[in-house]
Amino acid sequence: MLIFSKAFSQLFSRFSQLASGVDKHLIQDQPSFQPRHDPLKSRYQSGIRFGSAACEDWIILPVEKKPPILSLPIEIIQEITSYLPRESAAAFCLSSQYICYAVGTDHLYKLLKQARSKYERRANTIILEQAFPSHWFCAWCDKFHSHDRLGGPTRFNREAKRKCTEFNSYIHYEHRYVLAYHHVRLAINQHLWGLDYGIPLDDFNFESIDTVKVLKKNCSIRLRTEARIISNQLLFHAHCSIVASTRMRSHSDFAAQIVGAMPQLVVGHRGSSNSHVNLRDTIKYTLKKGRHKSKLCYCGHCSTDYDVTVDYMDVPQLLAEPNLPASVANSISPVTDLNAVSKEEDPLMSAGSCSSPSNSDIFELSIEVWRNLGDGRTPFETLWRAHGEKGNRRRHCTSDALGLIKKAGEIKEAFQTGVSQGALDASAQVLL
Repeated sequence: MLIFSKAFSQLFSRFSQLASGVDKHLIQDQPSFQPRHDPLKSRYQSGIRFGSAACEDWIILPVEKKPPILSLPIEIIQEITSYLPRESAAAFCLSSQYICYAVGTDHLYKLLKQARSKYERRANTIILEQAFPSHWFCAWCDKFHSHDRLGGPTRFNREAKRKCTEFNSYIHYEHRYVLAYHHVRLAINQHLWGLDYGIPLDDFNFESIDTVKVLKKNCSIRLRTEARIISNQLLFHAHCSIVASTRMRSHSDFAAQIVGAMPQLVVGHRGSSNSHVNLRDTIKYTLKKGRHKSKLCYCGHCSTDYDVTVDYMDVPQLLAEPNLPASVANSISPVTDLNAVSKEEDPLMSAGSCSSPSNSDIFELSIEVWRNLGDGRTPFETLWRAHGEKGNRRRHCTSDALGLIKKAGEIKEAFQTGVSQGALDASAQVLL
């Protein structure tokens, strides 16, 4: 015993000498705790005090708190499990390694095996999805897929290619932005269960400035997207604008050209290849009446709110904007040429129906849409199926979302205020 005491004293003395030689600036980086007066000390297991007078700080070792239930004997944990409903018992057995060892997986196995239908079995698999954040359940394939951590709507090319992605439909802006069904599910999973279970809403944000052809002229196109989760449903907002010459608005096919140049995620839906209901007529009417903003419209085929805005500007104002594509800047005609439009060339001016200023050389036509993409629980959900392209399936089909919401503005209001008025909750229950 005396030998052990001497050895311990020598070891502690040696430790004190080493501690006293630590650089002073390194010691000051450590948080200084007062062992007698710090109320947080009780949360830590122990404090080791340096033995030299040169160092009076404490090194505090944090203790990982252990859930009280893990301190119970196995027999008591098994008894507790016997009083739980079968769904809760199945989820409880996957809560930790110790609980799984104590209880086993019989409760989970029986729950999955005794399902009376495939829909009930799919609902029960949510227990497994919550237990394994690295995977998500695909109702189309009826199995789990790995979660691509580096993927997302803006990084779709990094994800594993699956047939179910195409068959479940998607909304997109060419290959640069592809929003598929599993992105909605992963976003809702993270919202419901935590960060490890899905993707953040920031992954749905996208901005771009590009050039498109409208009536064989280069025009600047701007796109901005964002998403919010309201009442456990993903609401998607997109704003797209095209800058065009005032001479182009008189063309009979101008509205159709504008719609054709817009991305699918703005103007497209599943039920028709001709864009949202009355969108082209809304564009024509807004330009003809000289209005700067149309009334809010609603597409009953895909549960989408949209409106059209027209802003008139001059060439110097456009050229002063940052990030303007060079091809657009070079294609803009001189101001004198744009103003030299006779009434015969522009029937809208001859009719006196356009209230654009006389010094306006160009105008910006914007379309804003607010989509309800549903709760992401199944790819067969009506709200999701109404929006995306169908991949290799039939090009023409009747939309499932027809008549879900009768009133325009409910989706937009929910997105902007963050509060659902009940219509979203009701529409989410309409499934195939």
